[in-house]
Amino acid sequence: METHTFFVETFAEPVPDSAVRARPDWAHIPPKMRDLYWSARQRYWANPPSAARRARYLEVRKKLLTTMVD
Repeated sequence: METHTFFVETFAEPVPDSAVRARPDWAHIPPKMRDLYWSARQRYWANPPSAARRARYLEVRKKLLTTMVD
């Protein structure tokens, strides 16, 4: 998965499980790595941070990426 998309789908936006598994790159992730990712994703979204905190995470992440690219 492209790095930014991975973090957004993992920590910021509640993307349906079916959409994650339907991504074209999903099949290219080694099974052990997928299992680790999937377990972490399920634990995280079982009790996620507030929408405001997730939005702040995205804001900070975008600023960091912009700074690195510029």
